[in-house]
Amino acid sequence: MSDVFKEMEKQLALQHKMGSKIIRSSQFNRDLFDKLKEECPNLNEDELIRLFSSAGAGTKNVDAAIIAAAHMIEYNSRHPYVDNAYWFERFLPKAADPKKILGNSEVYAGLVGVISETESEFDDPEVAPTEKLRKRVAAYLKSCKM
Repeated sequence: MSDVFKEMEKQLALQHKMGSKIIRSSQFNRDLFDKLKEECPNLNEDELIRLFSSAGAGTKNVDAAIIAAAHMIEYNSRHPYVDNAYWFERFLPKAADPKKILGNSEVYAGLVGVISETESEFDDPEVAPTEKLRKRVAAYLKSCKM
């Protein structure tokens, strides 16, 4: 094993040791750890323990960061990355090619502008209807001859 991997293993072991110590240090941290274990079943227990080793763990601000990090890891494990999937693809007409749109920075910037402008027309609690977004995106792409 190379020196880099040995050092990485050493750092992970140290983080685990420190995280365990922090969890044992107070009832609040033990309760938080147990709660996160329940809320994030896909999160590896060792990974969760290492989250507690951040500087200042046990304080209010850091606890929020630990919770956010655990939930983010859980979300990512439930929603794995899909290769060649684009965030804007669901708004495109069937004939449109997302790769061509990404290849043209002006068209892509305009597309982002159309989506942002449409979403800004709606109040915070009201989400822009997908169909309205699709129509405006289709009209924009037609004007760009895409």
